[in-house]
Amino acid sequence: MVGRRGVSAVYRKVFLVLMVSAHKTAEVLLLTGAGFTKSFGGYLSSEMWAAIFNQPEIKKYPGLRKALLSDPNLDYESVYDKVLSQSETAPRYTDDEKHAFSRAVFNTYAAMHEEICGPSSPGATQGEIAWKSFFARFGGTTGVRGFFFTLNHDLFVEEYFKLTTVSRRSIRDAVQLSIPGTIASSWYNGRLYKDILNGRKMTLPTADKVQGYRDQFDKPRSDNFVYVKLHGSYGWVFQTENDVMIIGHAKSELLKREPLLCWYLSLFEKVINEPDRRLVVIGYGFRDAHINELLWQAVHRGLRLYVVSPKEAMEFKEVLDALKQKVTIKGRQSYTSGEILWSGLDGYCKGQVTDFYDVKQSDLTPKGKAFLGGLGLYP
Repeated sequence: MVGRRGVSAVYRKVFLVLMVSAHKTAEVLLLTGAGFTKSFGGYLSSEMWAAIFNQPEIKKYPGLRKALLSDPNLDYESVYDKVLSQSETAPRYTDDEKHAFSRAVFNTYAAMHEEICGPSSPGATQGEIAWKSFFARFGGTTGVRGFFFTLNHDLFVEEYFKLTTVSRRSIRDAVQLSIPGTIASSWYNGRLYKDILNGRKMTLPTADKVQGYRDQFDKPRSDNFVYVKLHGSYGWVFQTENDVMIIGHAKSELLKREPLLCWYLSLFEKVINEPDRRLVVIGYGFRDAHINELLWQAVHRGLRLYVVSPKEAMEFKEVLDALKQKVTIKGRQSYTSGEILWSGLDGYCKGQVTDFYDVKQSDLTPKGKAFLGGLGLYP
């Protein structure tokens, strides 16, 4: 068992600086990955590969088709790296090929949105119920801000977010969601997906504007639930007009170049390192090295993990066992990053988010009540 006490003086100094904030943070935080929207018709990595492969842009360019077919793991993110890489040693693709591959990825996300949020999708019947009965409970209360972090690019939450009143322990709280650095009224307008297909995008703010958002973030505001899209979003574009979907295996370097996403990552690091925090992880496969590093560092300082996954517990342990980054604690004992993450596990639930609520009853299931009750979020 990895110790959670005795943090070094250097770590403690950094930790205290990170904690400076005028707002309190909810003790229970949320992080979602691709497996979260899989419950509503979304795609996992292997399904993304197939969906991109079937796009007409890929069929038009034999080099792109070959790149996807030749990847040994059918990993679309690795192919994305190769095609769009600026490295001198990477295979050379023309600008037309790069543009075609980007369009194929964009169109795949458009198709996935239809699967998740279209009229006949699971989301159409479950989205609002899932929000009101389950996710809104992670929102903050008066003077306390909740955080919902996601690694996903889809618009599921934006589509089904509603201003919601949640009853918790005889207290009724209005849960108001916001995405830092965006104008909520323009993003939650009920027409977002169609607007994006018609060419409307959200250009990410400049460094100066992001600094302004950071300065304002800790001042008293009505929003008590913050939705942070750590890897960007379908429908967002850089100042250069390139789509802002951070995929590929060089994410950490890409994040450093974009002021808004760099701020997002610092928010994630800050709140998971605050004392006595619990992080509910739904549908994340622990494949992103930069996220894993922040998580194991926070676990070392006391973060507790509650994982929801369709895998059996032993299968999940094998996922963490495969994380072999060597970590030396206090200059003496050596662990792997997977061992540290496993030591921080305080709750494990085999299943998916749709197990936690009943569509017909528009309420939590017994499993949902037990899970949220254990976190202090129900009743």
